[in-house]
Amino acid sequence: MKPFPLGYLSSRRNPAYQMASRPSTPYTEKPDSLYRRISLVGAPTDSVVPILDQWVQEGRNVDKRRLRDMIRELKFYRRYKHALEISRWMTDKRYSSLTAGDVATRMNLMTRVHGIEELEKYFNGIPQRLKNLDVYIALLNCYAHIRSVEKAEDAMQKLRDMGYRKPLAYNILMNLYYRAGSREKMDCLMHEMDEKGIYIDVYTLNLHLSAYAAASDSEGIVKILTRMESDPRIVLDCYAYAAAAYVYSKLGLVEKALEIIKKLEGLIPTSKRRTFIFDCLLGLCVSIGRKDELYRIWELYKKEKIFNKGYISMLSALMTFDDIEGAEMIFEEWELRGLSYNFRIPNFLIGAYCRRGHLGKAEALVNKGIVKGVDPPSTTWYIMAGGYISDNQVPKAVEALKKAISVCPPDWKPRMNTMVACLEFLERHSDVEVKDEFARSLEGKGVFTEIVRDNLLGFVKAGKSESRANCQMEENSIVSLMPFQISQWMTDKRYIPLTPGDVATRMHLMTRVHGIEELENYFKNIPQQLKDLDVYIALLNCYALVRSAEKAEDAMQKLRDIGYRKPLAYNILMNLYYLAGSWEKMDCLMQEMDEKGIYFDVYTLTLRLSAYSAASDREGIDKILKRMESDPRIVMDCDAYAAAANGYLKLGLVEKALEITKKLEGLIPTSKKRTFTLDCLLRLYAWTGKKDELYRIWELYKKEKILNKGYISMLSALNILDDIEGAEMIFEEWELRGLSYDFRIPNFLIAAYCRHGHLSKAEALVDKWVVKGVDPLSSTWFTLAGGYIADNQVPKAVEALKKAICVCPPNWKPRMNTMVACLEFLERHKDVEVKQEFARSLEGEGVFTGFVRDKLLGFVKDGKSESRANSKMEEDVEET
Repeated sequence: MKPFPLGYLSSRRNPAYQMASRPSTPYTEKPDSLYRRISLVGAPTDSVVPILDQWVQEGRNVDKRRLRDMIRELKFYRRYKHALEISRWMTDKRYSSLTAGDVATRMNLMTRVHGIEELEKYFNGIPQRLKNLDVYIALLNCYAHIRSVEKAEDAMQKLRDMGYRKPLAYNILMNLYYRAGSREKMDCLMHEMDEKGIYIDVYTLNLHLSAYAAASDSEGIVKILTRMESDPRIVLDCYAYAAAAYVYSKLGLVEKALEIIKKLEGLIPTSKRRTFIFDCLLGLCVSIGRKDELYRIWELYKKEKIFNKGYISMLSALMTFDDIEGAEMIFEEWELRGLSYNFRIPNFLIGAYCRRGHLGKAEALVNKGIVKGVDPPSTTWYIMAGGYISDNQVPKAVEALKKAISVCPPDWKPRMNTMVACLEFLERHSDVEVKDEFARSLEGKGVFTEIVRDNLLGFVKAGKSESRANCQMEENSIVSLMPFQISQWMTDKRYIPLTPGDVATRMHLMTRVHGIEELENYFKNIPQQLKDLDVYIALLNCYALVRSAEKAEDAMQKLRDIGYRKPLAYNILMNLYYLAGSWEKMDCLMQEMDEKGIYFDVYTLTLRLSAYSAASDREGIDKILKRMESDPRIVMDCDAYAAAANGYLKLGLVEKALEITKKLEGLIPTSKKRTFTLDCLLRLYAWTGKKDELYRIWELYKKEKILNKGYISMLSALNILDDIEGAEMIFEEWELRGLSYDFRIPNFLIAAYCRHGHLSKAEALVDKWVVKGVDPLSSTWFTLAGGYIADNQVPKAVEALKKAICVCPPNWKPRMNTMVACLEFLERHKDVEVKQEFARSLEGEGVFTGFVRDKLLGFVKDGKSESRANSKMEEDVEET
């Protein structure tokens, strides 16, 4: 158990890096407010400008202060595009003159929505009178956001030249250095602050403490802690002590760790973050191996109002000690509390029972939760599958795994040992239909790629060894099957000598597993004779993976220096430029390839085509398509035609898009990606409004073996056309096929019923599959909550939202409009217990921090406005 996230001290959650100020006073929204109308726009691709224009056309006032508040709120909900639209509308329509504060806010939004190049173009056009310190701090923050050290340093130098002498900008740059692992630069910056007499605040020192903690530098930690404790202006917070204690425990300095733990404990009476401190203390007790201290802290914790997160922390700690009896005792305490049922809590005991072979107890605990009306998440079924494997009850493991797959998130990957055991069981199974059905269930959630799924189906139909099928899956789904450990084992045990190819593979895996800093440390120690072209291409790819343009460019220069003249590395760098929206750099790279006579392959041209489509550049799209189609070496694929068709659609050129769509259709007979091509065609015909063509493609699709992904594509297309009758027909087809149940499929119909006000139909569809033993997803309950809101059945919406929270992923955030409506309903509710219970349910899955939750409970206890509580939550969430 990791008790304390060291990165917190340097994260953008730290208040030192919050560029946007929060509303100074709470407000209450009217039922028909501009805020309410905008909050109802769910899709990020939909524009809010028509809503703003309509508001003015109705003769309503435009409140500049309120617009700025809305921008901040939308930023909190990560609706950056909508926030940027409001910012632009304010000044473009001349309802508000542009201030330096507006410019700074817009710069931050523009970086997130359009990338750094668009931000730089915008910055160059800002009137000189508005380029004050706040604007240059915003520029620095934007460069720090994309981790561009060189440009951030240039912005910092401009601030120095303007006489800036406050800690905020220094902290932003220092945070960037921390994330880049540049401790020497951090020291230089702090030395500069000292020399210039710039106040070194708690955030500056926390950053240094975090750096020393990451490096396990106990001397550095002592130095910073001493400085913090001796400065009367510094109010020491829990994060500093927690980081220090964690590192001492990591270094085995138990007594030193205990000393710091006592200081951390001493902050509890006056802290606003008491529950956070208790959670840290529980984790630290585990780190130093002191179970007696763990129980002592728990007794203190119980004097507070403990919610689900606290029980999760305690049970996690007890599992580290393998204290199953203690865990049972804590679980009983939790049950007696009557908090919202969160399956992550019984999962600790279920896992412990499975490890010890007490499967009867584990099953009883699962069934107990189901009887309470709570659906087990995929993790619960997966724990059970592992337990059945260990107990050699493989048929039960297969059933549990199928249940896990039916409710798992998209692109989830199973563990190797459980998967292998299930496949070996199926290898011995004589019924090919059973094998076939199980393989399809794996496809339903994107567990494997289409190619892997087809290979697996081929193996089971041919009656070949599932172990061989598993080898094929490992090759294609390598990231999910612990390859990094295998790579290390190969060479550490000296069974296989290390080759440049092994090094390149390991570098890619190391970046994914341990991050870029570990990769760089590893790269420095690679013997020179192994650093060939493949290894430098791997280095370039790793930097591209973390979107570090500067370091990727350095790696590319090294490849140029050693005479590299093939398209692969250029394509990797070009893809990075594409993701960053750096069209000009893409053109420069292509020009370089042209000058050096390096072949433009299909990937090079498809990337540039995609960029022209993203920029809605018709001439560019036409130019690249013509070049591709006239080059006999280029084999046109579905990606290129799909990108072109999307671009033409964005430009409103429907006939041109249809022309390209027909060419895309022509690829089906020879394509290895037939289902992908068909999925693209369904989407394109839906966007062009061609329902007859959509159904024609569906008939072609039905000649293939359609699995869940195909039905999702068709229902999504019908959803675009709002063809509810067609969706019902396709849904019936899917039910008759008997494929593995994936609640994303009925979700399309449930959403359509909710939009059309057919709530009884939506409820019936949910109930139908609950009766069959299939658990709805959080998205299902949330869709229903939205339907109830629209139909003014807010009590039902509250209940549906609570069910969504019970099965939602950790740290999920509800949509603003549904949340606001539920809180407004609770505002009118007289029963404080109902309000408290709802607030607790929000805490159960980490929807809000304990601190924010306490604030909300305070508001509802005092009978204050939930709209005010909601506003307060937003303020506090930004702080934490």
